Amino acid sequence: MGYRSIVTIGLGSLIALLLVVSFGSIALLTRMSPAIERILDENVSSLDASEEMLSTLAKQGDTAAPAGEQRQFLDATKRIRANITEPEESPIVERIETRGPRAITGDHMSRVRTIQALIELGDINRSAMMRADQRAKRIGVAGAWAVAFLAAFGIALSWVVLARIRRHLLLPLGELVETLDASARGDTFRRCNAENAPRELAHAMKVANALLDEAAAHAARVKPDDEGHDRAILLHLLDELPKPVAAVDAHGKVIAANQRALARLEEADGPALRRALTDDDAGVERTRIRDADLWFCELPEGAPASRH
Repeated sequence: MGYRSIVTIGLGSLIALLLVVSFGSIALLTRMSPAIERILDENVSSLDASEEMLSTLAKQGDTAAPAGEQRQFLDATKRIRANITEPEESPIVERIETRGPRAITGDHMSRVRTIQALIELGDINRSAMMRADQRAKRIGVAGAWAVAFLAAFGIALSWVVLARIRRHLLLPLGELVETLDASARGDTFRRCNAENAPRELAHAMKVANALLDEAAAHAARVKPDDEGHDRAILLHLLDELPKPVAAVDAHGKVIAANQRALARLEEADGPALRRALTDDDAGVERTRIRDADLWFCELPEGAPASRH
């Protein structure tokens, strides 16, 4: 699988889950509004009408109510009839419709029966409201748990996606970078491990390994010969000089010398001459080689050999 597929599938899964959580939460929470609206439509209206009728009966006592209040009482009765939602309400509403007109005109027994019926009607509506409230609460609790479950699933999926991206993308990239850094520091044996790398990155690792193998083989094949050639050329040029010369380091160690200098250092004063290679005032003409701690030394000629 390529790195594009790994990233696309991982991020696509997270985005899809977020959409599911969002729309699921909307769907669950919007179920709360109809449940609450149903309570208002089915029960509150009946309770309002019942309370209005009870108030009218309480104010007028056993006397006939004014004509305006009688009309309001009869209108409230019609509202109760139009808003029957529970099976138990029908017989009670019939009693109210039967005795209510006589109760509002002052009939004592009808007034008592109507008040009892209105109280029973209120109890029925309050019980229905409590049941609807319990249903709404259950919907809310179910919605909360559903959202919590989806959120937990989203967290788990996020860990899986991040672990997959880390294993198949970030770790192989780190492996490639560390291998190249090790090669830059002189480690010629470090190579990339492309076991869990995506297709494109595995190809890049294989190319990097091939280049590192080629560079190591070239260094092993060419470097010793080049150094040998350079030294051979250096010694040849030193031997062409007419005087004894040598190249030494800061401690007087001879790095290279021509034949005349080697013969001169083997003479009787050779040990003293070797010590003089680090001293400008000891008869040795010294010239520093550029900015390195190396000196080009011209040795004094030795005494000519006596003839017998």
